[in-house]
Amino acid sequence: MYTQIVHDQTRSERRSDDFRYGDEYRVSGRFILTTDRVDAVGIISTSSVELIGSGNGNPVRSSIEDFRADISQALTDSLDSKSSGLSAALLVGDRTKLPTETITDFRASGLSHILAISGLHITMVGGIIMAMSA
Repeated sequence: MYTQIVHDQTRSERRSDDFRYGDEYRVSGRFILTTDRVDAVGIISTSSVELIGSGNGNPVRSSIEDFRADISQALTDSLDSKSSGLSAALLVGDRTKLPTETITDFRASGLSHILAISGLHITMVGGIIMAMSA
């Protein structure tokens, strides 16, 4: 995975599979527009990915996003893969660790909005608390 190669080059303490809020990447490659997929607008065949900056963006939002990522990672480290993915999605809105079958089941049952809304609300409450404490 390109992010692992890019982050290993920075020698940072970040987990290698995380794209973080405020990161800037230069992606070189070819974009192919696709109309036969529901989950993607296009596909990028990359020839290189380079991390060109980090820590950009709003510092309050960056703090919130880092907090969300830390919670998600703690869940991943302490629970099995199915439980951790669902827990992270419900608590902080991180759907990246959900197994494909869980996503499919939620879509088929018409409950996929719960995964996004729950995490969004927790993030909003966390943002309000951070703003008030700062």
